[in-house]
Amino acid sequence: HLTAAAPMPGFDTCTAPSVSAMKAWRKTYSAAAIYIGGQEMACDYGNLSASWVSSVRAMGWSLIPIYVGLQAPCNGFSQEINPAHAAPEGTTAATAAVADAKMFGLGRGGPVYFDMEAYNSAKATCRNSVLSFLNAWTRQIHALHYVSGVYSSAASGAEDLGSASTVYGRALAKPDTMWF
Repeated sequence: HLTAAAPMPGFDTCTAPSVSAMKAWRKTYSAAAIYIGGQEMACDYGNLSASWVSSVRAMGWSLIPIYVGLQAPCNGFSQEINPAHAAPEGTTAATAAVADAKMFGLGRGGPVYFDMEAYNSAKATCRNSVLSFLNAWTRQIHALHYVSGVYSSAASGAEDLGSASTVYGRALAKPDTMWF
């Protein structure tokens, strides 16, 4: 179990800024979200590389790796979860996210967040597909010795993960950390 830490001022940029920008921002901030992959990642990597990660960590930055993969099957994204294959797709996403994390020098034991954008949780098929996907995501992230994180809307993903205990009759594996 993770313990709550004091909040750190941070930010989320679409692409990784230069090392010099990170050095300048370090006077005010201590955490930065970085996008490490996924079918729905909206930007390119920018300056993100293993050497960039090493350089900014040496400055004392905490990094929040985010994987933006398949989205809920009810909201119009170009790449969506197939309800009939939600669990295997969640496992595949976690495996790909950990491979991306390793490529950037983000080692075992750290968090990797799945970005599940807001969705209509009133639709049972949509909600259950997302929960099945995120259940498999968390189980595979744990099997690969990383910490499971989920970023989602408070009114959909966060609420559904908080209130559900099972999905399709199976115990729901909860992420270790939520960000909404």
